[in-house]
Amino acid sequence: TLDIWCDRRMRSYFGVTLHTIIDDKYKTFLLSFERLEGKHASDKLATEFDRIIQLYNLKDKIVRLITDNASNNLAAFDNIILPGFD
Repeated sequence: TLDIWCDRRMRSYFGVTLHTIIDDKYKTFLLSFERLEGKHASDKLATEFDRIIQLYNLKDKIVRLITDNASNNLAAFDNIILPGFD
């Protein structure tokens, strides 16, 4: 899952979590929670997400991507091809 949060001072943060099953147990890992400078443009979100996925070597392991329906998220991730959705 991924989302953008703003703190009380209106600073933006981009968070990415991984949900998986290991040894028959549901696990969640926080992969990234970093300050996001400037506008939340779709190309910026896609680039940041790709950087995180490459860092953890997850490109061929993602089977679902969950976001809210904000227009920047839809534009950034609408073209991602995931198994079962191509």
